Amino acid sequence: MSSVFFQSPFSVDPPLGTLKVGQSMQVTVEFLPKTTGDFTQDLVLQYHTGEDIYISLCGDAVDVNVWLDKNSVTLESTYVSMSSHCSIVIANRSDVIVHYQWKGFATEEEEEQQKLRNCLGRQQEEEVKTDQFLAECNADPTLRDHLSLLSNTFYDQQKQVQEEHVAFSDNCIIISPPDGDIWPNSTAMVNIVFKPQEAKLYQQTVYCDVTGRESRLPLHIKGEGIGPQLQFNFDLLDMGNIFISSKHSYEVLLSNKGYIDAPFCLVPPTSTLGLCFSFTPSEGMVPPGACHAVVVSFSSATLGVFIEEIFFSVRGNPQPITITFRGCVIGPTFQFNVPELNFGDVSFGFPHTLTCCLTNTSLVPMTFDLRILGDGNGPPSIAAGDQVMDLNRTNWGAKSRGRVRPTEFTLSPSSGSIHAQGLIDIQVTLRTLGFVFGHTCCLSTVV
Repeated sequence: MSSVFFQSPFSVDPPLGTLKVGQSMQVTVEFLPKTTGDFTQDLVLQYHTGEDIYISLCGDAVDVNVWLDKNSVTLESTYVSMSSHCSIVIANRSDVIVHYQWKGFATEEEEEQQKLRNCLGRQQEEEVKTDQFLAECNADPTLRDHLSLLSNTFYDQQKQVQEEHVAFSDNCIIISPPDGDIWPNSTAMVNIVFKPQEAKLYQQTVYCDVTGRESRLPLHIKGEGIGPQLQFNFDLLDMGNIFISSKHSYEVLLSNKGYIDAPFCLVPPTSTLGLCFSFTPSEGMVPPGACHAVVVSFSSATLGVFIEEIFFSVRGNPQPITITFRGCVIGPTFQFNVPELNFGDVSFGFPHTLTCCLTNTSLVPMTFDLRILGDGNGPPSIAAGDQVMDLNRTNWGAKSRGRVRPTEFTLSPSSGSIHAQGLIDIQVTLRTLGFVFGHTCCLSTVV
């Protein structure tokens, strides 16, 4: 009886056996190196009698002569939803059959780390599902019979993750075939298909794992995705002065300058002024070479200057397209038909009335309120005839001095509303109790 002791990269089959008298046995020594270089090792053949025989093993590991005809490829710029492709050649100039497979990692160690991360992620998912199942079992004890089935399912999934080969997989860059065999002194054609999903630069390094090679052959792939070429007919719209609460509408054009459909959608604004805009339609699709009209409506109850940037997302483009609106929301405008009212000489206690016209020159209705600056704050002044009829005459003369000054001007109407671009006549009546040099009429408006 004898046994054999060895270490990697050498292996012996069988490692243990018994020989009868006069019998012989064939032992296979396999040399399977993981790296290139020279390897030397003693193979120990140990008999049951305690005698050890040392056999020197030597091996030289070199990479097979397999290479890629290109180390990098740049695919044509491709529109989203379309595809482009190119080909590379794997050449086998050795005298053995080699197997190749495309990987996403440069080394086997990185691949094992990815498997470990996948296992941990699957384990966390299993723990969550198990806790949920146990909570359901507390409510329905009959479900406990299915616990073993759930455990077996989790075990099979973990085993599958540990045993699977982490091949290169990507939705935008597809390599076909993903693996295969190449006969001695032959070549294999590999197609690379580029299917971008959004407008950006794609860069990916993949690795061809070939049996008989220590390191994987890298291939750098680069391609640019082109999204829909959608644009407005202008970038900035100056809306000028806009009357408060008035509604204004504008038409803008969305043009598709590309070769694929351009689905668009308004990104809802969140600012106060942004909410004053509305767009019809707010979403849609523009075919290649076509234009789409969008009606923009604006109405604001806030006065002031504004600059608002509106965004539209375009499917396939990571960045939205923008259009900017600026303007100023102003209050109603108005004017009197005369710059002043000259009452001239007015007799003491005798009313005198003049008329002026107030015009609303804006495009929105206007509510107004009129008052005379500098006029008295007391009760209205009394006409001379009324004062004469008052036998007590307490409202005029020496006893009235020192009291609050009466109101001498009367406006009719003093307040009201004027529709857009409308007008109204204002009667101003003066009943003076003294000398009047000049007063100003003050007008305030409310929309």
